[in-house]
Amino acid sequence: MECSYYEKDTGNSKPRFEPVTWDSSELPATPMHYNPTEALERIDNDTSLLIMLIDVFIKECPSYIGKLQAACDRQDLNALGDAAHNVKGASAAIGLDECNHLAEELEVTCRQSGVKSIAHFENSTAKLIAVLNACEAPLKDWVKKNRA
Repeated sequence: MECSYYEKDTGNSKPRFEPVTWDSSELPATPMHYNPTEALERIDNDTSLLIMLIDVFIKECPSYIGKLQAACDRQDLNALGDAAHNVKGASAAIGLDECNHLAEELEVTCRQSGVKSIAHFENSTAKLIAVLNACEAPLKDWVKKNRA
């Protein structure tokens, strides 16, 4: 399957990355499911707090995606590692495990690989962006069902 990533909500049809090929087993589950059980346990089952954290995450998602794309565009491994680190922390806080694991893997790889070319990281970055794009609907659905 070939996937190209475009700027979100801008109508820009210009690819930000070269198309990448993924085995269908590598693609994010569709639809993505959200299970906040562990996140709620970490915050004493405070649903209101989790809703607030999710609202912030959704609001910041375009910024996370933009920073990941900008780092790739600039061929900046340090910035890519930093952007992945930010996504890792934010996604962990709300229990978005798939996103957290991809971001952690990307961050560690950027920081420890010794590879100087960003080309080695475009596939991982594209997967993380796909998950970030896919998570908004299930998160909003969960918030809608649980908002008091």
